[in-house]
Amino acid sequence: MILLLVSMAMATVIGVILYRMSLLASLSIHNDQNITANAMLITTATAAFINLCCILLFNRFYESTTFIKQNPFEFKPNLKFVYRNRSVAYGTRAS
Repeated sequence: MILLLVSMAMATVIGVILYRMSLLASLSIHNDQNITANAMLITTATAAFINLCCILLFNRFYESTTFIKQNPFEFKPNLKFVYRNRSVAYGTRAS
C-alpha cells in the first residue's frame, strides 16, 4: 500500500514537471505578447492548481484505504469545554 502511494506521488511529480516544461515552451512561442510575457505566471498558477487537486485526491484515497479506530478516551477539546473552563485561563467564573 505504501509503495503504491509513493509511486503515485512520484508519477504525479514527474507529470507536473513535464506539464510545466511543455506549457512554458508552448506559451513562450505564442504570437500574443501578453501571453508570452505572463507565461511563467500562467504556468506556475496552473501547476499549483494541479498540485492542489492531486494532494486532495491522494488525501481522499489515503483516508478511504486506512481504517483508523478512534480511542474513546482520547482528549478532544471543543468550544463547550473551553467555554466552561475559561475560569482557569481568565480568572472569571463560568456560568
